[in-house]
Amino acid sequence: MSTPILYLIKSISLTPDSWGPSLQIATGMWYNLAFMLLIISLFVILFRVDSFKKLSKLLQVYGRMSLSNFVLQSLIGSYLFYPYGLNLSVRCGVFISALIGMLIASVQILLSIWWLGKFKQGPLEYLWHKATYIR
Repeated sequence: MSTPILYLIKSISLTPDSWGPSLQIATGMWYNLAFMLLIISLFVILFRVDSFKKLSKLLQVYGRMSLSNFVLQSLIGSYLFYPYGLNLSVRCGVFISALIGMLIASVQILLSIWWLGKFKQGPLEYLWHKATYIR
């Protein structure tokens, strides 16, 4: 309930010589906290819905290969969006960039399902396991 109110207070532009900037900083921090709690609450509520549980199974597969997926997504994203690669961040807006990120995550979920059908864990998870349990 407080999230929209805090957002409005945070968004008010006041003159720089007043106490406005301090108010905006403080309300910005409280807004971030309230918004995070709102997202967590929605996630907890959605987790009780059967159709969301099916979607969460896909996220569990993605999470079982989290290190491999994180590194691969970072490599792909940096090549696509940074100047040493395709530099799409200049050509694409935020919406298109978000769609590209969702497409990459969807492909990674499919690859994770395929990989975990053949192996017990992801390739980087396997290397991490071997490196940390050396005897």
